[in-house]
Amino acid sequence: MKKKYNSIIAITFVIIFIIALLFILFYSTCFGCNPKVTSLESTITNYCVFLTRNDCKDSSNSIIIDDFDANKDGKIDSADTLLELCKNYYDIDTDLECKIMCGCPEIEPSENTSTIPLPKTYDVAIRNFVYSLTITNIKVGDSVKWTNFDVNAHTATADDGSFDTGLLSKGESKTIVFDTAGTYVYHCSTHSWMMGKIVVK
Repeated sequence: MKKKYNSIIAITFVIIFIIALLFILFYSTCFGCNPKVTSLESTITNYCVFLTRNDCKDSSNSIIIDDFDANKDGKIDSADTLLELCKNYYDIDTDLECKIMCGCPEIEPSENTSTIPLPKTYDVAIRNFVYSLTITNIKVGDSVKWTNFDVNAHTATADDGSFDTGLLSKGESKTIVFDTAGTYVYHCSTHSWMMGKIVVK
């Protein structure tokens, strides 16, 4: 009985020794390394995706890489930026070129760039011998589209002769572009009491 007990104790110590040895080996080969270090390809991919998802507004020099030695100084710190990665591994020296490599547009977005509004088209329905908009305020470059819903034919004819839709049968439309500022009074040439006004600013 005593021999069996001693054998169990010996086996237990052997098992504990093996587990401790495996733990030491595992710690020295894995926990001793830097778990953050990743490959160059995955690093540039991940941080380029981050840049483009933010509409390329950030500078590549402001994006800190926390899992790769971007500037090749042997350590990972706040000096490791996306721009440093571009410089040291891709021979790219400028922020714009680095961002282009990541898929950003070649022209840098600017907050001061004003968006030029696209021309608009305003619809005027002709129904029951009435223009749906008797006064239409538009901007230079905009257009007005008249559509006739009456059985009778109608026109939109400028009093000064500057434009004329011609006779519009039921279901027909005509679009006129206004390139000059001013006030344009118009009427229906076949029904003179029908009147409207276009104010172009």
